[in-house]
Amino acid sequence: MCDQSNTVPCLICTKGIPVGSRRFGAQCCGSCAAFFTRSIPDQDAFECENGTNECLKGWFFILKNME
Repeated sequence: MCDQSNTVPCLICTKGIPVGSRRFGAQCCGSCAAFFTRSIPDQDAFECENGTNECLKGWFFILKNME
């Protein structure tokens, strides 16, 4: 397990990940990277379930860097 002082939050799910874990040009955990790898090429549409759009903040940065 990683030392807390050497972790940063995933920009999508906020899970603690090791410093320097970058995928698609952003701080992103392996689970979120796998989700985007599978979902984005299919152009699936997703909506925020709680209505605040807080869960979508990091997505747009990732999407821009996947092109």
